[in-house]
Order: sequence, then structure tokens, then C-alpha cells
Amino acid sequence: MKSLFNHKLPIALFTVTALATAANAACERYKDCSFDVKKTADVVYAENVPHLNQLHDLSTIAVSMGADIYFYKNENDFEYKALTMDIYSPKEDNEKKRAAVIVAHGGAFIGGAKDDTDQKSVAYCNSLAALGFVTASIEYRLGVTMSGNFDMFSLAMGKTITLSIDSVDFARAVYRGVQDINAAVRYLRANAETYDIDPERIYVLGNSAGAILAIENIYTNSETDFPDYSYQEEKDKENVIVRPALGGLNEYGVEKTLDAHANGAVALWGATHNPAVLKYNKTPIFLAHGKKDGTVKFDTGYPLSDASGMLKRNLPAAYSEYADQINLKVETPTLYGSYVIDSALTVNNGSKKKPVTLFVDDAGHEFYDESADKEKAVKDGVFGFLYNLAKSDKIVRELAGVTIAKANANEDSVYAVIDGSYDGKDTLNIADEIKVNSLSFNREFTPLTYSTLTLPFSVETDKVNGLEAALRYNGIGKDKEGNDAVKMKVVWATENWVKEHQIKDAKDDFMTYGNVELAANTPYLVQMGESGTFRLMEEAFPLKLQKTADAETSANGYAFRGTWAYKKWVDGDPELGKAYGFAASSSDEDKIKVGDFVKVGEGAWITPMRAYLVSENPQGVRANGAYVKPGQKLPEIMSIIIDNEDGNEEHTTVIGQFNTRTGEFRMNYDRGKFDLKGRRVNGTNNARGAYYGKNVLKK
Repeated sequence: MKSLFNHKLPIALFTVTALATAANAACERYKDCSFDVKKTADVVYAENVPHLNQLHDLSTIAVSMGADIYFYKNENDFEYKALTMDIYSPKEDNEKKRAAVIVAHGGAFIGGAKDDTDQKSVAYCNSLAALGFVTASIEYRLGVTMSGNFDMFSLAMGKTITLSIDSVDFARAVYRGVQDINAAVRYLRANAETYDIDPERIYVLGNSAGAILAIENIYTNSETDFPDYSYQEEKDKENVIVRPALGGLNEYGVEKTLDAHANGAVALWGATHNPAVLKYNKTPIFLAHGKKDGTVKFDTGYPLSDASGMLKRNLPAAYSEYADQINLKVETPTLYGSYVIDSALTVNNGSKKKPVTLFVDDAGHEFYDESADKEKAVKDGVFGFLYNLAKSDKIVRELAGVTIAKANANEDSVYAVIDGSYDGKDTLNIADEIKVNSLSFNREFTPLTYSTLTLPFSVETDKVNGLEAALRYNGIGKDKEGNDAVKMKVVWATENWVKEHQIKDAKDDFMTYGNVELAANTPYLVQMGESGTFRLMEEAFPLKLQKTADAETSANGYAFRGTWAYKKWVDGDPELGKAYGFAASSSDEDKIKVGDFVKVGEGAWITPMRAYLVSENPQGVRANGAYVKPGQKLPEIMSIIIDNEDGNEEHTTVIGQFNTRTGEFRMNYDRGKFDLKGRRVNGTNNARGAYYGKNVLKK
């Protein structure tokens, strides 16, 4: 979006050296190869797509004078045409699964073209294809509707002409562009064999308006991610359609059921219509932005805020003397620049997968034009990012805290990485079973202490290293003092754990526990060993990640509830006063003992793949047939008691865990105090407030 007009200046971004293919024998693909490049022009990637047709008077005059600028009078006058792309590929290249890059030019959605050298689309396509990528410069629909009439006679008579672009019209132009870039991704994915493309290594690279499309492609999933006016039909007071329905994001093009999201994105001075769409999404993205960008704001604001001045500065000479008589009002949706995108992604992704950024002080829009050094910085950043992306293991699917990938060296080997410390805001939702050949569970367990755990897969205990014991909720009972207590049944435990906790049968012999299955979608209380790791042995594979489902065990009006999403208890939450977390240390002041379940207070929070206790029906039957009367308060504290296998004999062995008031871990057999990161605590934490997780949330 360098200006409202497209001057088609022949500026080359990079020089492509065309050497013989033999010279590439020892080169590293995507890094230092120098293939000859062949171009296949005007490849149709979507047919019968409605294009705006009736040019506004201003555009008619501009086009007649050689300035391609596309304003239209209305959306009801359209014609169906195909969308095309120019495909660039390395000559005499025998590789069958090459990474691909779709390039989208800039131009404020009213200018630019797929063969536009001013926006450097051709330079990027040539340069990347020479390195071994397949590239495609795409045509996408241009045009924003404009109201008001523009004519030379009115200007000559000294009249002021008022022209306006409504924010709705601009938003719909963006939406049409997103439909088109989605269709381009699906086209390459559907025709991967034809062009020798790896369908799981398709990336998008956008400049300005094209960068907006690249960002929207990555982070939006359906039309409902956009304001309804962006795509819905609109009628006037006489019930006449003034804006037709635009359809879904995958309305046009081939193979509409294919995933339209690219596997990575480069966004040069781009934005999105709303940071709310930047949900937890670990798709790699490179952001470049000048901190003094006045066209697409670096932090937040309205793009094209100086649109009227830009228009006047670019008027044909015959109209320049009338510039003061032209009043252009441009209302655009609030678009957020790279700084806000970077910040939002950091928040939504927790501490993981931050975007790669090139934020430059004292730089404006398209700042690679400002100096050779800045141009080189952009080039090196973009090319280095795409090289690393193309050479890395392929990300097959990204879920909240779970990454599914294929090994670069062996594409038949699918592996999963579970981020047990994920603190983002998305929900772990596995819709279908996923077979994996290996799995890493990256969670720091405090050695020899207890943690809640809910797994998205099933595994037998003899195929797990590091596990000392697994227990499951078994209802509400009474401790030795007659107080309410939480019963935990031992599902499996090592011999040492059994002896340490004195778990015996009716004959006074130590209990023995054979191999059992830890079931998916089931919350457990587990103790990890000296290593503090939960590691699966090779014999456990292949295994399947199961469809996520409600994960809870219920009894006596309470549920031990597994979590698939981050949850924070705020004022008004119906669970406040009914939810309990583990106590890890004692507090004489609050009469809390190690191993109690303590009520969760306002501001407390919990992350995915954990569990907590909550009262489902406080007026239902409780232990020993007692009822909670209407208005009767639930107990502030409940201790943990361990059920035996023989007739529910109860052991009041306290197995210390989380304390929502002190934030400490402490074992009943005094192995020391630990904070929530597993660090030994020498003194007593006297901080007040609600705790559940890693942070202290003071009242």
C-alpha cells in the first residue's frame, strides 16, 4: 500500500543469477541454490468468481490516464471471471515435494497486480524459485465501492466534490481478498503432485494489503471470525439489496473441504481486522514493520488515515490545481499493526511460539525502500525464516498444548509433543483419533510429590517411566475426626510407595498392584519419582491420541474434574465456593492441614490437563447418608484419605499437594517444602490471596 495508485516502477528487490542446473549439485536447497526459473502465467485457480464491474468515475478517468486504481459505484453490478496466478518453478529440478510460497501484492485493495514489479511480487517469486521453492504470485479481487460523483465540469465550476468510502465497503474488500487467498492455498494443495509441491509446506508471503490477507489466512477459520457486515446481505428501507451476500471463506475455488490455512506466513507491514482472531495458534509467522508506519499503523489505529492527502498528491497533472476542491472521506475498520499482533500472540500462546519479528525504529511503510541496509534486513529476515521453515519438521496439527508433526527425515513417522506447562487460552480439542509413533510429555513434575493429571491418551502403567503411584477419586467420606474427607482409590503403585504409605490388605499384608491402564479422559492424582518426568517407553508405541471428552469421576455429589482448557474463577462463577484444590502445607491460622482440599477463591486459576474437585449437587446425598440442607455451607477444608481395595477400608494417610493460600507443596513424611515450579522452599510463604497454578494472585 505504498500509495493509492500503482505507478509500476521497475524496482528489483533481488538479482536472480541464472546458472546451469549442474551448478546446483552441491547447493543446499532453499539456501544457496541458483536454479534457472520458468514461469507459467495465468494459471486459473478459481472459476466463476464475482468481480465488481461498474467503475467509479474517478477510476474511469484514472485508468484512462494510465493509473490503475479500482473504485466502484456499487456491489450489485458484477461479472463472473476466473482468478489466476503466475507460477514460478526451478527448471530441470527433480525434487517431487518442494516447499511452495504464495505471494500476495500490496495496493490498499484498490491497486497492484500479480506481475507488479513495484510491489516486488515478481522479485520475490523469481528469487525464491531460484533457491528451489515453487512460488505463485496471485491475482485477487480488487476494488472498494465509493459514493459521490467525480467530474471535471463540477471542478471547473469551482464546486467542492465530496467522495467517501465507508468502513463496511473496505471490510468487504478485505473479506473478498481472504476468500481468494484461501482458494489459492487450496488450489496448490489439491494440485500438489502436478507442481511437485509438498501439500504440508505451503506458505504465504504478503506485502501491505497482501500481508493483511496472509495474516487473515492463518488466523481466521470461518466467516463468523469477521463482522457480519463483512459478508452478509444488506437491504435498504425499500427492501432492495444494496450489498449481496458474499458467502463463506471457502466459497470459491477447488476442493472446498481441503484445509485453506497455509503452513506459515510472512507479513510485511500487515495487520488484522481484530486481535480477537489471534487465538492460540502456533503457525510460524514472520512480522516486519516500521515503528513509524503511517499507512498501516505499527501499534494500533486506522490504516490509510491520510488517504485524502495521498489521493491529492497522486492526482493526474490535469487535476492537481483542483486538489483543494476534492474532499475524500475514508472510514476504515480498525486494523492492528505488527506490534499488537506480536503482543496478542504472546498472550494467547502463553510462553510458547512467539512470532519472528523485525521491528525497525524510525522506519515507515515499506521501509525496505528507505535504504540498502533496511532492504537487506528484510531480505535476510524473510529468506532465513522461509529456509528454516522449509527445513524443519512439518507441523501437521496444532492444538492447545499439543503439537502433531512429521519428522523431516522420515515422513511416515508422526510424533506428538505435549506441552504440559501450556498456559494459553485455547481448549485442547482432539476431534479424531491420531496415531503417533512417539510422544514427549514436556511437563515439570516436582519429584516425589503429587500432581493432578488428565491424559489425552491411554497407556499401561508398565510402559511408563517415572510414575510412583496413580489414584482416582472415589467419593466423599469421613476422616478420623469425623470431618468431611475426599476418598482416593489407589489404581496402581510401586512396591516402595505401598510400603512407605503402609497400604495393607485385610490380612495385614502389603498390597500389590499389577499392570493397569491409565485411561484417556480420566483425571488422576499421581506421584512422580526422583526424576520428576513422565516418560513413555518405546514399547508404548504406536499409540493413539484419543478424542477429548468430558473428563471427570463423580460420586457423592462431587466430581473430580479434568481440565482441557485454562480456567480462572472470577466473580460470578457458579463454581466459586464449590471448587477445591489441594493443600500442600499446613496453616495454623487458617486451620489447614497438609493434604486438605481447600476451597478455591476468586482469582484462582488452573491450566489444561490437570484436575480439581467441585460440588455438583450440594443438596444431594453425601457421605454416610447425610444431606446438605438448603443454605448450608460446604466445608472449607476436606482432607484426603486413601481407600484400600478390601471393603473400602480407609487410611488417613495425608498425601500433600497444592495449597491455594500458601502456594507450596509439602509431603506428610517431610521431604521438604516446594513451590509450584519444584523449587525447594526453606521458609514459610506467608503471602495471602488465591493461588492455583504458578502465579500468586493477591486479593
